Order: sequence, then C-alpha cells, then structure tokens
Amino acid sequence: MPFQSQFSDLFGDRFPDTFDSIGGLLNIASGGTYTNASGGRYLWDPVNEVLTGPYAANERATCVISGVRHIQIETASTNYMDVMSAWTLEAGVGRTAGQTDPLGGSTAFLMDTVGGGFGAYLTLSAAFTASATISPSIFFKAVTTTGTLNWDNQAGSAFGRYTIDVSALSTSAWTRLHRDHPAVTEVNPWVADGSGNAGMFFGDPIETFDFYAWWPQLEERRFVGSPIAPSASPVARGADLLQYSAVPDVMQSGSWQQRGIPYHASSDLANSTTCRMAHATGSSEYAAIAKSGGGAVTASLQGAGNLCARTVTWGRYDQLLHVNEMATSRLTVSGYASGDGADTDSAITWTAGTLNVGSHPTVQQYDGLVAAPEVYP
Repeated sequence: MPFQSQFSDLFGDRFPDTFDSIGGLLNIASGGTYTNASGGRYLWDPVNEVLTGPYAANERATCVISGVRHIQIETASTNYMDVMSAWTLEAGVGRTAGQTDPLGGSTAFLMDTVGGGFGAYLTLSAAFTASATISPSIFFKAVTTTGTLNWDNQAGSAFGRYTIDVSALSTSAWTRLHRDHPAVTEVNPWVADGSGNAGMFFGDPIETFDFYAWWPQLEERRFVGSPIAPSASPVARGADLLQYSAVPDVMQSGSWQQRGIPYHASSDLANSTTCRMAHATGSSEYAAIAKSGGGAVTASLQGAGNLCARTVTWGRYDQLLHVNEMATSRLTVSGYASGDGADTDSAITWTAGTLNVGSHPTVQQYDGLVAAPEVYP
C-alpha cells in the first residue's frame, strides 16, 4: 500500500492546521521566508473543491489535501475579464445580482434564458498578444439540468469553443469550470485573434439555460491558475517565492520525497521549461518537472553533475509523489499516466545553503500546490 494511503486509511484527510506533512523536514505553514507582494490572492483546492482567501501580501495560501499541507506556488498571471455586471446581454437574457457566491457573500449572478439564439458576452479589444493562447475559467452552478451550453471566445468560435454538459453539474454546489473539468469538452482551443481580441460568450442557438455565475477569468497562457477577482481593469497576481536558509541533511545526500499537484497537465508545459519542486544552492541542484526542446516531459533529480529522470505524463490536478534516493541516484514518481526512465550510476548530492521550495528567484518555478519535503521511507 502506498505510504500516503496508509495514513489516509488510518487518520482520514483531517489534520489540525499546524500539521504540515507526514515526515516533514520543513514547516511550510510558517517556516522559511515567503514573499508575494500581491494582496487579494485566492486558493482553489481542486481535490476538495474549496475556495479560500483573500490572502494578504506575503501571506501564504495553504490547504490540507490527503492529510498533507500544501502551499500554493505560482508564476505571475493576469485576469483580463470584467465582472459580470459589465457584460452585454442580448434580447431575452436576464441577469439577477445579489446571489450567494462561493465565499458566502452576495456578489454572484443568476443568468436566465441564455441561449435560444441569444447570449451574454464581454469583448476585450486588443487586450492580448496577437494569436496568443488564452485560458478561460468561471465559477458555475447549474439551474437547468439538461443540455449542452456553448462557452465561446467572443472573437468567434473558431478562436475558441468549449461545450458544457450541464447534466454533469450540481445544482447545489459551486464548481470552477475550465478546459479540463469533467463537464467541459474542448471543441476549439482558445486563442486571441490576429489583432489580440478575445472575450467570453455563453449561449446556444436552440436550447435555453439558467445558471449561476461568478468570477469569470481569462489568462494569457495554456492553463488556468488560481482565481483572480475580476475588475474593470486587468488584475495582476505576482509570483510566489518560498526560501529556507539551509538544506536539510537528508536532502543533501539521503532519501526523501515530495508531493505536488500541478495546476497544468504535462502537455501544457512549453518547450525548454523546468519547473522546480525544490532547488538547492547550486545552479544545477534541483528536483523538477520539465519539458525539453524536443518535447519530452520528465521528472528529474539533479546534483553534483549527475542526473536521473523519468519520462512522465499527467493530467491537470493529478496528485504526484516524487521519491528521491540521492545515494543510489534513483527517482520514482507515482500518480502519473505513463512513462519510465533510467537511473544514473553515480550518487547525487546537494550542497548546504539556501533551499527554495516550489520556486526560485531567477528561473522558472512551479505552478500549483507543493508539500514540504519528507523523510523517505
């Protein structure tokens, strides 16, 4: 039985707020130095579908998943969408403000009779890089329980169309819709048009739908990050940095493991991207997930000039467990769909000094939830 499953079976997924990890080497709840100058940040727990926030500037966004505390570490991003009160409604479409939102406030909207040839939309003119990949998301709760709702790029469905199977959605609980949600099908990938125009449109030429909606989001990248509250002007969220003044001894030459939940699928990584799960003092001392220029996606462990790697693929929000055995130069990854690789022959070591968890001041970092490194086994 996997190490994580043993603890889940014994204790379930509920631990006190001070709990950090099963064999935790670091306190990610309050240890080290965490910085993010952006206030008003939010965390969406994709496993338990819980939204928390807002978090103040330099306040950590954390949650407990499968009995282990994770911290949200992301690159910077921007939400270009406006609030739904600013959307244009076509004839016959209603919009009722003051509905209960996922945070318990009253800022959500009831949208009714969307479809039947009419829709609700917001156009963003020249907001994006021409022909850039963009990613939409929105909080959604169904009222109508049958049918398929079109979710289009306002620049035209050829520039992006998702369909939403509303029969697969709850009428009592909020969910966050995005490309990889089980109720969503990608018909055409979302991109800005040649002039940088895009936007969001809900409608259908035949069927009509009622639904609750809140916090539309549109980002210029292939995957959706943490929720960013919409506004009349684009809202930017800064990058996270978590750094410790020393690398624990076991991470320098022993056996340790680390859990992570990427906010993206392996296929979303751009070429020549290396996302650090942990990065020690040396420039080539890290555990990471990466995509090479040739397109292969790997989990890797590197140090002292030696490297071991596993070719892996995973889906958005998959829970990954990386086991790093430094002395024998062995890397094992669970929670991925396919792949394997060869171990190196020489030991991997890291030097003492600073340690970045899920982040790095000058190179590509993680996008998702990462846990503290743990002693293995």
